[in-house]
Amino acid sequence: MRVAAEEWRGVLLRESQQRSGKQAKREADDLARRVIDSSGASRPTSLRHDTSEAILVGYWAVRSLGWVKFSERLPKF
Repeated sequence: MRVAAEEWRGVLLRESQQRSGKQAKREADDLARRVIDSSGASRPTSLRHDTSEAILVGYWAVRSLGWVKFSERLPKF
């Protein structure tokens, strides 16, 4: 599967959160941390923006494909 960043970002981030690249990266970091927290995984001490985006594209994919049914604690889109 190939997905353009615009596709998953359009689902997970509001348009107002994507007005600048810097803002989009900050919003992606915040959402990735919420996904990590909700999953019960250990919190990272630091999270690079490319890692945040990898977490979010994976999150988008498994939700979109219906492969995983997440608990109510996880962020919805």
